[in-house]
Amino acid sequence: MVHISYSCLVNLPIEEAWKIIGNFEDLSFVNKNIKCKITNYNNNPIHPIRAFQFGPVEIREMLIAMYHDDNHRFLKYNFVQGFEGFKVDNYIATIHAYRITESNQTLVVWEADFDLRKNEEGEKKKLEGLFDATTKMLAKTNRGNTKF
Repeated sequence: MVHISYSCLVNLPIEEAWKIIGNFEDLSFVNKNIKCKITNYNNNPIHPIRAFQFGPVEIREMLIAMYHDDNHRFLKYNFVQGFEGFKVDNYIATIHAYRITESNQTLVVWEADFDLRKNEEGEKKKLEGLFDATTKMLAKTNRGNTKF
């Protein structure tokens, strides 16, 4: 099992930061050109699936958990079975948001666990590149710059 984790400090209170990263239907914080289509898995609204184009590949992810309280929020999702966009298995990712009360900022932690397929070590680097670029972009977010 491989684990990757990237984090950044967002210059927004957790409520505003969560509006950007916590909406499972909106991935504009990753890329403003990504448009998600939401469907239900077996007509089950508790586990929606978002589908979107990422380059030449359609990615499908299922929301498997969401939680929030005053100081911590997270959403957890996985790749829908049969997805071939990234050549990994058992992929589960979590995006956490933690309130930093002293500075009224938010710590965002995006992490994933997955198994690499045989001879597919490059897939880890692809995912690390995506996580790294996204958290760097989020770190530039502040009260005057919340659009991507």
